[in-house]
Amino acid sequence: MRREVLSDGLRVLTFERPNTPLVALKLFLKVGSRHDGARPGINHFVEHMLFRRDWPGGDSAFRRIEAVGGEINAVTHREYTALQAVVLARDVARVFQAFREALAPLDLTGEGVAQEREILLHEIGRAGDTQAVVWDLFLQALWGEDDPLARPVYGTAGSVRAITAEDLRAHFRRYLVPTQMVLAVAGDPQPPVERRDTFGLSAREREVLSLIADGLSNREIADRLVIALSTVKSHINNLYGKLGTQRRTQAISIARDLGLLEEINL
Repeated sequence: MRREVLSDGLRVLTFERPNTPLVALKLFLKVGSRHDGARPGINHFVEHMLFRRDWPGGDSAFRRIEAVGGEINAVTHREYTALQAVVLARDVARVFQAFREALAPLDLTGEGVAQEREILLHEIGRAGDTQAVVWDLFLQALWGEDDPLARPVYGTAGSVRAITAEDLRAHFRRYLVPTQMVLAVAGDPQPPVERRDTFGLSAREREVLSLIADGLSNREIADRLVIALSTVKSHINNLYGKLGTQRRTQAISIARDLGLLEEINL
């Protein structure tokens, strides 16, 4: 097993199993329901909001993972929260993009918070009919009802109703930072080159992406490829949607992270 710490403080544990067809990834966040403080249920609320976003292009990395037979989910425990996924080795890049999108600043505008609150209240109502309530009662007897480890992960209906958008934003900023995360990867994270995921980018879109990375303007790209300026703009809009961004610098950064520029230069 290899251990390393990235420049932003993220710790990465890699257990390589060459020629394994599947890769399992789990991003541990060092925050759980025991850290809810005066707002029981807030960490579980934040976990739900990680998935509630207006995705660029109307599609999400999560749906793209499921489209290739992968699985992705998030869980909240008392000691930690985690994003987890299992995919074919060739689709690992999709998971990294999904995690990246989920951990972007929360979208707390519109009706999203209110709608997600109703979902959480429904979950709290159902929790009373599951075996989890037995475990909650055991922990309360063991630690005492007021101990953070004895509180239900979901919180209570009253506490969830009292959580505001600003509460969610403050909790996210405090705990969801790279220095409080550990990424564990098991499998073969480096599949054969010919199987690398290009995220649906066409050959022409990959050419445009490469020229963007080289610093060319839209006009210079049009001249280089001998196509109309409007066609260049159309290609750029398409690749922005597929990469989940609306900015050149972010598109280049995402493409490098996902190895797409390496794919282009092969």
